[in-house]
Amino acid sequence: MELRSLSRGLQIIELFSYQRPVLGFSEISHHCRFPKSTLYRFLENLTRRGFLKVNPATKEYRLGALFIQLGQIAQKGVPLMEVCQPAMRRLSAEIGHSVYLSVPEGGQKVCLSCVEGRSTPIKYAPAPGSVAPLHAGASGKVLLAFSPEEEMAYLAEKGRLLSVTPKTITHKEELRARLRQIRKNGYDYSEGELVPGTWALAFPILDPRGSAFASVTVAGTLLNPPGPGLKKLVEKVKSEVFHIENELWRNEGPKGAKPPARILKKKS
Repeated sequence: MELRSLSRGLQIIELFSYQRPVLGFSEISHHCRFPKSTLYRFLENLTRRGFLKVNPATKEYRLGALFIQLGQIAQKGVPLMEVCQPAMRRLSAEIGHSVYLSVPEGGQKVCLSCVEGRSTPIKYAPAPGSVAPLHAGASGKVLLAFSPEEEMAYLAEKGRLLSVTPKTITHKEELRARLRQIRKNGYDYSEGELVPGTWALAFPILDPRGSAFASVTVAGTLLNPPGPGLKKLVEKVKSEVFHIENELWRNEGPKGAKPPARILKKKS
């Protein structure tokens, strides 16, 4: 009974998303299909414990402030954040564009953190917690290109390549070719694949085996594209990503072991 109750409570929590941050009782009931009396009891308990917050006027629910606290605790336990944040702030201050960190999660990429650019009044800065398909945009495709072979093959061969914008890659052969090119170059540059009117330059953060577990992305609007400065920007981002990898892995493995070799080509 306790496991069943836990499962039901989590089912309610998982309904909330970046696209649906506020839900009414009828919406929750439609998706959960609990008896209404049971659902009322669960919502009351979740609200009382701080997991949910109800608007007295509209009777709509949103995630409670407890999740902000839990999110901060989760970030404290991730060395990745401690290492990446200074590098991201440094990079953003130097180039003036937004810099964000993403990780793969359940076949999608999730933005963990973003340092907003300050050089232009009009900028692009994804919100932490926002999700997107791996095949749409540079930040996701570098994760996919350097993921374990079976994961990359599954999406490229069997996954659904949904169109997010008119420029999203939706043909599997085109995606396979693009992933091969990304592995050869070590990074990806895209325009308008995830958000119309934006550009993005992304590098994977590799583990000692050469698989990507995160990506660092520089992004801006096409009102201020990198243009001829792209090559120089690639070198700046690459340098910061190498620094991140050195910080993360310098104490891993046997004494004197090196961080992941940056031979960025498709494994044979």
